[in-house]
Amino acid sequence: MSDTLELFKKPKALDSVVHRELLLSPNQPYHFAAQQLFAPITLSEVGMIAREYAIVFSDQIGSLPMALLGRARGNNLYVRASGHWVARYVPAHIRRYPFVMAEGPMNPNEPEKAEKFIMFDTEAPHLAQATGVRLLDDEGKPTDALKSIVQVLGAMEKDSIYTLQAMSQLEDMNLLVARQVNIPSKHGQPVGLTGLRVIDMERFHTLAPEQLAALRQTGALGLIYAHEISLNNLRDGALVEAEDQQTPSNSSGSISFDGIDWSKF
Repeated sequence: MSDTLELFKKPKALDSVVHRELLLSPNQPYHFAAQQLFAPITLSEVGMIAREYAIVFSDQIGSLPMALLGRARGNNLYVRASGHWVARYVPAHIRRYPFVMAEGPMNPNEPEKAEKFIMFDTEAPHLAQATGVRLLDDEGKPTDALKSIVQVLGAMEKDSIYTLQAMSQLEDMNLLVARQVNIPSKHGQPVGLTGLRVIDMERFHTLAPEQLAALRQTGALGLIYAHEISLNNLRDGALVEAEDQQTPSNSSGSISFDGIDWSKF
């Protein structure tokens, strides 16, 4: 399910010299995400995701859980033609766009010295406007806007690490099974998506108390319950409702993480 990161068409490392004059205009419509079928999610947001979307798992080991956004590749049913997002909660992966944290050697002659740095999508409309806030000052140092972005991305990276640890637990306990996910359609037969996995609830219910305690300690237990609850969104036709929904949400395209509790980091 590599299309989760296809949101970033042409990522480039933010350079304090080359991009000194770059302006960020964060409140952009969501057209940039209109083709996303999935959005990777983390433990901090699974409760809010479960209210709006179905939580599914890729068949690729080492992947984050995902929110299902449509029925077919290239068709995000939560984005209107106007660019509005029609759910109450927008996945953090979408809201952090056009920025992402990366790690690697800044000097090709010293590959062992890895550093963290910020990358951005050079095709993002957020950075193609004539007005906005600067990310770097006249000396090439981070502005308050960039410092805020770095803080949010750092917190997201930590939560991704915790989430992958929880996913590793699910793998070790053989709780993930391949399953075709059937999505109701407004017209005709349901659409079946393959290449996905779900929690084997029958096996889950046979786990020993100490295994359940271990799952609770990492947050994997909450993910399991959120996943189980979220599948009701498919049975209840949430994607059909999203397709028909005409009232836009109050969400903007800004780098805002209202509703996510990052306090544990």
